[in-house]
Amino acid sequence: MTYSLDIITRKKLILVRQFYQKAVVQAEVMHSDIDRIMAIITLDLANETILKAIVSAVAPVKNPERFFHKLVDQANNELVTAGLAPIHHIVELKRVHDIRNDAQHKVKYPNENEVSDCRTYTRDFLRQIVLEIWGISFESISLVDVIQHTKIKGYLAEAEQHLANGEYAEAVVKSSAKTRQNVAHGFIRKRT
Repeated sequence: MTYSLDIITRKKLILVRQFYQKAVVQAEVMHSDIDRIMAIITLDLANETILKAIVSAVAPVKNPERFFHKLVDQANNELVTAGLAPIHHIVELKRVHDIRNDAQHKVKYPNENEVSDCRTYTRDFLRQIVLEIWGISFESISLVDVIQHTKIKGYLAEAEQHLANGEYAEAVVKSSAKTRQNVAHGFIRKRT
């Protein structure tokens, strides 16, 4: 059984995807202590945000817990109560959070292995939980989904596809309103 994806939950999942993508970029700068710390904080934020989205989707009358460890337990309990599979990554989620706490509150810089592990834990958790609860792949979540203007949405969806294919110049052209306008008016010729 999966839950339908209403507009509020979709926006929450888009936010989670943006947090995750930002953290992945920050994690790539391994020589920077600050970027590693920010990657850990952002990964933890993605996890916390999706846990709150889970509670809101599965038990809409309940408020999500404020403290992380209680929130993990609450989300897990609500999933089980609803007849869904429990969270398979509880130990890993708590590990990401503990590393974040050490970085934020104890000024303990995460090393490259910790950042890599946290990125992997978060990615695996997000992929599994989104698929199990909402029946969609985590990678398919896009900010384009909330755009209502059909033509602009189409351009941005094409740009996103070009970006995924590594076609960066085409992605920029498709995502640029000014460029599309100039192409439409014949000021810029399309490449052949």
